[in-house]
Amino acid sequence: MFSGLVIGGDGLIGRALGAHLAVAGWQVASTSRREMRGAGERLLDLRDPEASRAEWTDQFRIPELVVFITAAATGYARCNDDPAGTRLINVGNTIQLAREFMRHGAHVVYLSSNAVFDGKAAYAPEESLLSPDTEYGRQKAACETGLLQAASEAGSGVSIVRLTKVVDRSQPLVGGWIRDLRAGATVRAAVDLVLSPITLGFVVDGLRKLAERRLAGRYHLSGSDDVTYFDLASSLLAATGSAGRVEEDRVRDRLGSAPSPDHSAIGMHSTYEALDVRAQPLASVTSELLA
Repeated sequence: MFSGLVIGGDGLIGRALGAHLAVAGWQVASTSRREMRGAGERLLDLRDPEASRAEWTDQFRIPELVVFITAAATGYARCNDDPAGTRLINVGNTIQLAREFMRHGAHVVYLSSNAVFDGKAAYAPEESLLSPDTEYGRQKAACETGLLQAASEAGSGVSIVRLTKVVDRSQPLVGGWIRDLRAGATVRAAVDLVLSPITLGFVVDGLRKLAERRLAGRYHLSGSDDVTYFDLASSLLAATGSAGRVEEDRVRDRLGSAPSPDHSAIGMHSTYEALDVRAQPLASVTSELLA
């Protein structure tokens, strides 16, 4: 039986991952930073991991443990506005926590982002040099470097998994589109902003396959193409077959400090060779969102 600890088990990805692993037969525990936690969740706040250390150190005694780090201070604006506070969470304390688990023989799976690239080139491969141009991306890149160094020192393994944009019907934008389009209403979507959407099902399945093989190194989970938000909304409309409409919107001038890269999709050649997982096409994303 595989054993996993999901750091950030009450987040969007963490919650889906914990459920997916349990269905696959894993023994799963998870952590949350919230005082009001769900059944079986342990307290762990990356702002101060030591404050709740007694809650999760029993996991050190589990042989062949896989630790999934899904928790982070997310959002480009948040990292820009509080670089010191978010860097403590996203870099310093994350590396410190992972290092402790590695010293006890655990394999760490860290969720990173395509934000470690500047988006100027399409389909950056897993071995590409990092080129972040946002504070959030710089923090993710620094954590990747620190985790690889910690793994080398501990003689343990770490999997760096970079994700493109995860979309889910629980999110206000996508969920609102689906609701309104099914009702025959009109929605607006950006034609000047690209993403490479992937779904929760695609992500958690890839993470499980990687963890069961305990494969160290850098991996990518990406959509197959760069599409606009207008393309995504239009795909949802076509699949619903409703009388709704999608109108073009232009948002780049309203983004402020948020990035608007030319390319979002990242290459998956090495990931495919290791896991037999191909990039997720838009049709598959649409189908899962409407399922």
